[in-house]
Amino acid sequence: MKYDFDQQLDRRSTDSTKWQKYYEDVLPMWVADMDFMSPEPVMRALQERVAHSVFGYLDNSLSEIRQVFVQRLVELYNWEIQPEDVIIMPGVITGFN
Repeated sequence: MKYDFDQQLDRRSTDSTKWQKYYEDVLPMWVADMDFMSPEPVMRALQERVAHSVFGYLDNSLSEIRQVFVQRLVELYNWEIQPEDVIIMPGVITGFN
């Protein structure tokens, strides 16, 4: 898949704390606040999730995503880990803490 990371978006009008916190001449470089369009597969997955109209807490095991992560680490980096080694965090700062 090819993504256009060069497309400029004006995030100052999107309720983005990152872009409203500082003066206009400051370039905030936050970790988890993206300044590009979300990829189509992500948008599709979110739309499918919203379409079923039931929300709540997820099963913490998330075995499928753990397995995908383990497989990708082997394919990309020849790094073998176990699914139970993957710890799901709700955010970067939470993970650091």
